[in-house]
Amino acid sequence: MTDSRTKILNKLRSAATNQSQVEHNIKHAAMVPPESLGNSLTDKFITEAKKLSCIVHLISSERHAKETILSIIAPDAEVLAWQDDRLPLKNLRKFLAENGVVVTASGNPHVRVGVTGVDAALAATGSLAFCSETGKDRLTSLLPEVHIALVCKNQIIPDLESWFAQKKKSGLENIRKSGNIVFISGPSRTADIAMELILGMHGPREVHILLFEF
Repeated sequence: MTDSRTKILNKLRSAATNQSQVEHNIKHAAMVPPESLGNSLTDKFITEAKKLSCIVHLISSERHAKETILSIIAPDAEVLAWQDDRLPLKNLRKFLAENGVVVTASGNPHVRVGVTGVDAALAATGSLAFCSETGKDRLTSLLPEVHIALVCKNQIIPDLESWFAQKKKSGLENIRKSGNIVFISGPSRTADIAMELILGMHGPREVHILLFEF
């Protein structure tokens, strides 16, 4: 009985070792061919985001960003937003308050607009990546009818593989500390049996991407 058990365990160990050697030698194909990204990650991201029905705003300054956000929020007096230190925009809450808009409690189902930053923007698909943490509430991007995402040009990366490679390089703790990870590809959409496309059924009906060029 002991000899049989030893033989089985030895075979399993051998198989595991061989598999490890095979995986080490595999050259994984990229999910998206590099040549499809073109010369500009920014241009590619904008093109793909628009295909997903996102509304892209090219932003030239902090003032321009705040005024654009205010115009999207209008005529509402309340908004959901990440904490200021989690946004790539200084003193947004103060600016909104000076213009009669209050950042309300997280998860308020009656608020129409949510403002967030992003963890990354994927050029290949036009998708946005979010890692929920303190001050970066997931519901802010998923609950309101309108989602405003603030994106810096240096946050645009080639594809999902690149994002995972960055996370792996920086250590698993960066993933473990996140309550969840969400990838958003345009407004929420669904279709009934008649194949009629409906936006906003299970999430935001509009996604505005404010792309900071400054």
